[in-house]
Amino acid sequence: MWDALKRQDIPACLRICAGTDGSVTLLLELLTGKAVTVSTLEQSVIKATPDIAGLLEIEDGDEVN
Repeated sequence: MWDALKRQDIPACLRICAGTDGSVTLLLELLTGKAVTVSTLEQSVIKATPDIAGLLEIEDGDEVN
């Protein structure tokens, strides 16, 4: 995943949001200077496929949401 975040064809603000391990909402507020509201429309837990596991550096089959 970290190599993908170094790609220069992805805008820096998107790389920062994708790479953070903190609050993306706060980052968006800082970038835009406006309040950001988040509403969860759907959330589920699935087992990581090999591709997802590789990106997240977890084991194949681990639960992710």
